[in-house]
Amino acid sequence: MRLRIATTGKAAEINLKGALTLGRPVENLDRAVATLISARVPEIELNLAAVPYADGSGLGALVAARISARSAGLTLRVTKASGKMRELLDMTCLETLRRADSAGEDLASGTERGRSPRRPRSFTLSRLAAHVA
Repeated sequence: MRLRIATTGKAAEINLKGALTLGRPVENLDRAVATLISARVPEIELNLAAVPYADGSGLGALVAARISARSAGLTLRVTKASGKMRELLDMTCLETLRRADSAGEDLASGTERGRSPRRPRSFTLSRLAAHVA
């Protein structure tokens, strides 16, 4: 997997190309995200348009990146996931990585902002990871 970082003003986009799997690909992503977090880049986007697949380690890296950014008070989201990668995010209940922190669902309460609370959901481990992230 290769990655390229493009920065513009207050945002940075990490363009990933290739499978996001255990080993060097995950390590490279972790390092790139850590660099942007330490530089205090307010908005980080992970462009997955050219990522055909991620294994469990790759999915874990996406969740860890989101948690690290949030802990630093920054925004990180996944963009342009398509095909099998989009299906994988949806199937593992990690589709929340595609939403910006300020939009859509309030992850702490499980409600959409501006709407009445929904019935509580049952949680699987992967759904819980999505809500923590």
